[in-house]
Amino acid sequence: MKTLVRLALVFFVACVNPNSSAMDSTMAFLKSGQLFIISSSRARSVKTNVTDFQVARGTVAFTSGGGLYLVTDLNTGSFVLVQNGVSSYDVAEGTVAYVKNNDLYVVTDLSAGTSRAVAFSISDYKVGPGAVAYRISDTLGLVSDFSKAVIVQVSLDVDDYEVGDRTIIYRKSGSLYLVTDFSTGASTLIQTNVSDYQMSNRQ
Repeated sequence: MKTLVRLALVFFVACVNPNSSAMDSTMAFLKSGQLFIISSSRARSVKTNVTDFQVARGTVAFTSGGGLYLVTDLNTGSFVLVQNGVSSYDVAEGTVAYVKNNDLYVVTDLSAGTSRAVAFSISDYKVGPGAVAYRISDTLGLVSDFSKAVIVQVSLDVDDYEVGDRTIIYRKSGSLYLVTDFSTGASTLIQTNVSDYQMSNRQ
């Protein structure tokens, strides 16, 4: 990379003191391949040779040397290796998912970085706070239980979909549906003949 300094600033709210109205904000940035987080007005080095990183509210993940890492303590910058050989990953508040060998994994314990495979030979996936959805061909599925890596099928013939805060919507034959039950994948028709739709997908 020609640019020696690449700086990316992302703010999110973390660690609210119930006895105070003030909120501590955390910032992460990358400088010459070195990842830093800022906590209590101090920049703390996390790791060198970082390829990229993602930040959501309370969650920081990054890649280095082909491995996916998760910051387990935002105050100290300590981290754990989640998995090597990861081809892509995505984070949202309290939720991390990644793909290895075209198979989808979810992190089941954010403090330890442990993960489990939930779906195989996927076509795509999306992550929101407390929600992960994916497609195998045009069949939409979701992760209904992260700790047990339980998945359910939502619908066949899905054109596209979006994932938000424990919310999944999708379009099928021009009609928009909302998933109403994560344990079964049951959905409710919202509107027919929908040309476009949007939903915020992370915190």
